[in-house]
Amino acid sequence: MSSIDDFEVGYAPSFAVLQHCRTRPALRGNVLTAVADPDGSLFYSREEIRIIERYFQDKTVLEGNQATFGELQSKFGRADVLHLACHGRADLARPLESGLSLADGVLSLEKIFQRVYIRSGSFVILSACETGVSQVSSTDEYFGLGAGFLFAGARCVLSSLWPVDDFSTCVFFSKFYHNFFTERISIGASLRDAQNFLRTSGQDTLISYCEDNQIRVPMMNQESEFPLSHPVLWAPFQAIGTFWNVLQ
Repeated sequence: MSSIDDFEVGYAPSFAVLQHCRTRPALRGNVLTAVADPDGSLFYSREEIRIIERYFQDKTVLEGNQATFGELQSKFGRADVLHLACHGRADLARPLESGLSLADGVLSLEKIFQRVYIRSGSFVILSACETGVSQVSSTDEYFGLGAGFLFAGARCVLSSLWPVDDFSTCVFFSKFYHNFFTERISIGASLRDAQNFLRTSGQDTLISYCEDNQIRVPMMNQESEFPLSHPVLWAPFQAIGTFWNVLQ
């Protein structure tokens, strides 16, 4: 049994932050800015972006060594959806040094607070390891990458609580984007359905889904009836902010 059997789950750093997110413009899905595999070590992150970019006519994809902070910074202000598929790291001892790895260095939480200004009401997806891990200060403030992007203007941030698997994350976001952009259901419902798809799909279903979406299938454990059913693969992603929103 899991909470997602019965509920759509989302989070907020505080009630005040949640209220502030609700005042921002409605979510739109017209313009995509995406980062894919800045250091060349994440094959499926490129597959992930190839799949999701088909939902947008206006899109900018920064792959490999193109994915620098300067290039990304110039696109922040116009993106409705910002999708960063790269390496991430949380530093609980020095939370401002937590960050996302770009081609020219780390986009740290400190830099996000100081130099990142995104379109108000945008949807930020951090498809990387540990992007939802937060440190709580003595004043009950939450310091983490998700909170940083909410501070920068996002209405909702999708982030991860631990290291994520390259292949399962690609399948997860393929399903999530279909739910959100084609079925037009809420972020929370799209998240829940994508998690349940990984959790309950057998080998034949997964292979067929990957073939239909032209996702290369890795070698799977032949003895595992449900290859992506372990919570470490489907449970890391969480929605922070106004997760009940649908596209306008």
